[in-house]
Amino acid sequence: DYIYPLPTKYPLEQYFAITQTGRHGVKSGDFNKDGKKDFAVTSTNWPYTPYQPGGKGKIYIYLGKELPVYTPDFELEGKDLRTYLGEYFDVGDINGDDYDDLLFSSIIGTRTLPHTDSLHYLYIFYGSDTPNFILGNEDYKYVSYVKPKSKWAEWFVRNFSVDDINCDGYDDVVIGRGSYLPRVTNVHYGSPTGIDTIPDFVIVDPDSTIDLYAGHISQTIGDYNADGYNDFVAWGGYHTFCLYLGGPYISNENPVGALGFAAPFWNWHFPCKALTVSDQTGNGEVELLVNARSIDSVSYGYAEMVSGNSGVHTDIGEETNIKETGIDLKNNYPNPFNPETVISYQLPVNSKVILGIYDILGREVSKLVNEEQEAGSHTVKFNAGNLSSGVYICRIIAADFVKTIKMILMK
Repeated sequence: DYIYPLPTKYPLEQYFAITQTGRHGVKSGDFNKDGKKDFAVTSTNWPYTPYQPGGKGKIYIYLGKELPVYTPDFELEGKDLRTYLGEYFDVGDINGDDYDDLLFSSIIGTRTLPHTDSLHYLYIFYGSDTPNFILGNEDYKYVSYVKPKSKWAEWFVRNFSVDDINCDGYDDVVIGRGSYLPRVTNVHYGSPTGIDTIPDFVIVDPDSTIDLYAGHISQTIGDYNADGYNDFVAWGGYHTFCLYLGGPYISNENPVGALGFAAPFWNWHFPCKALTVSDQTGNGEVELLVNARSIDSVSYGYAEMVSGNSGVHTDIGEETNIKETGIDLKNNYPNPFNPETVISYQLPVNSKVILGIYDILGREVSKLVNEEQEAGSHTVKFNAGNLSSGVYICRIIAADFVKTIKMILMK
């Protein structure tokens, strides 16, 4: 319907609308909740001129209008060479206010040998009626210290994505730490106050094959197994990716589809894109479609299709609304705590109660209650004297009700 000139003379050299790792450099959302789609486009190798490569990075933001215009409403520019502003970026609603938010990262450091220490930045712009995408006006700016040579990093590294991993209506920030030890994927759940720097869940190595490892970002693919929850994939290592089944509580014990597809020997970022498509094989199932670059050319690639399977389900129970059951789990007090804290919950009727404590890897460290209990208020004292400092999850299961709270042990 419309043809407009690009805002650059060197779209390929500047990686306009693509990233250096082959991911899509275009994301859409509704930043101002006006019902029109807005979109952001990255150009991670901007500015480029012949014989003078750039690498500052640039993000073009176009707000939706009745009649589209080809000039961006906002332009965000990296300040220094090799900051690669926006090489990793995403759009989602992490604070649940129905305005889409813009998140992107940058780096200060060098990619030349020997690797030096560097700083990784995460910028968060919350959506609003009057969005103002100007560096310095971001709602949050996090900085994390990184030591590439020793493969050590603080909580944030610039490889991240935004997806609703636990299907609670808040988009989450998924940080892939595959280049740092331990190679895990940290998930920071969204909430009315956004995210914090303590991971709520950690995706660890699948135990199905040594060729697979965690530590990469996610891509929501839609509902692969037709259980009503979106599922997602993540890179799983050389020539591989992992399929994770979504639900109220993601778990490392949930079934994981580990698929070893051929990909370019230099292309660790496989697949570049993944999504579910309508039934293509006549089996009544949606299929999973993934793509990758070709082995001998960055200009070509191929697609592979995985047959759908609605028979695969997670074993984690669904969360039931508090108002429907009358059951509630209160926040523990004190929190943070050392070493004791009190956990309170309410039962409207006699119920079988299971109350357990888990670490952020999903391993049970203590079972506090496993019995039939009478209706009313209950309190349980938890002593973590034999545990190390960190974040722990308290989960209650009563009747069809499931809820978790996050507790912080500080010794």
